[in-house]
Parts: sequence; C-alpha cells; structure tokens
Amino acid sequence: LISGGSDGRIILWDRQTGREITRVEGVGHLANCVLPLSGGRAVSFGVWYSGEQPDPAADDYAIRLWQLPASVRREGDSSAFQLLDTLGGHSDAVQAIAVSRDGKNLYSAGAGEILVRDVSTFEVFRTLKTDRLRTRVLAAGAKGFLFTGGIDGVLERWEPVSREKYDSVHVGKGWLEYLHPLGDDDTLVVKCLDSPGYIVWDAKNHRVLRRFEESGQAFTISADGKWLAAGEGQSGTVK
Repeated sequence: LISGGSDGRIILWDRQTGREITRVEGVGHLANCVLPLSGGRAVSFGVWYSGEQPDPAADDYAIRLWQLPASVRREGDSSAFQLLDTLGGHSDAVQAIAVSRDGKNLYSAGAGEILVRDVSTFEVFRTLKTDRLRTRVLAAGAKGFLFTGGIDGVLERWEPVSREKYDSVHVGKGWLEYLHPLGDDDTLVVKCLDSPGYIVWDAKNHRVLRRFEESGQAFTISADGKWLAAGEGQSGTVK
C-alpha cells in the first residue's frame, strides 16, 4: 500500500501488518495521488509548496516516476525510493492520474485535456479534449471504459475505442474526490466532497446501491477488489 500527503512524504506500507516499510521525504509537493506500475515502479503528482504555502511558480506540471525499494519488488539492489524521471506534457497543473487495468496506459488530466501515455515508453500517443477545466478524478475500467469526474459532481464515461463520451450523470454533492470501477465496469465506488462517506454506484442504471459512512480523504481498492483502504488527513491514519 502506498500513501502520500500534504507533508511531502510518500510512504510504502505492509498492508498485512500495518508496518511502514520505507518512505521518501522532502519531495516538495503535496502528493495528491500515488499509483503503482509494473516493474516495481510508481507515479505521483501534487501541488508544489514553498514552506507551508502553495507555490504555483515552482510547479512544473509534471508527473513523477519512482522506483520502489528492492525489498518489496524482490529484484535489483535499491533500498529506497528513487526518482527515475519527470513526465511533462501539460500546460497547467495535473489534476488526476489513472492506469489502465492491463497496466499498458497511463492517463493524466490537466486543464481541458486528458493525455494518454504508453507505459513502456511514457510517450503521449493520444490527447482527449474535454469541456472541463478541472477533471478531478480519473479511473480506467476492466472493459476499457474511462471514467472522469469534476467539481460539479457529474460522472462521465468514455468509449473504450473511440474515446467519445458515452454518457454522463450527476451522482452527488460537490466535486468527485474518488472513483473506482468494480468487476465489469457496471459498478463503481464513488466519493463526493460534500457527502459523508462513499457510495457504491450502479453505472448502468444510474442509482445508488449502497452507502458507507466511513470517513476519509483518500481511498483505494486492491487489484483483486477484496479490500478497501481509507486515509484520514486529520488523524494521520490509514484504515
């Protein structure tokens, strides 16, 4: 399990024991999102800070590519996080990132656009134009659908091949903070800023299946769909 926060730290955890394995500090930015990739790597993005204040002038609108410790990925001789590269391409702050289910594509959202990269080279091979200045969340489904959400609480679904917008629906109050497709893409876990807890959403019939009151500022679900982790900023805990 990998977590990041406003203290500029990225921490790698043993999910079974809750033990901290290692961390990287002083990266200079709020790690808004950290996602694992194949080959023992991870990507992150965030808002750059000078002291305790955001510093837009220092933001290079880039995604960071990290190498995870060898003790976790069981190969090589690295013992800590290593910064491998910075991935540019956006002309404004990165708002969200996602990785396709097969691990081959990396999606990143900026102002009015979503860049699609080949994970083997990290070259941009497609740009999706959107009418959103702020796409707050991205998620890639098992069937190839791409899900996006913004500050208006609207969830959008994009076609797997054409990447044309398939449908859109209002799912909650305030902007969407988190979403994750489950199973065959017809069900999603969704978190809205101004709504307590999170919901399980029926994307096919556009209705709420279940509500959970678990608080948290960040959520993630395991690749096998069997467990969910919630991070709470005020208490500094991950459950």
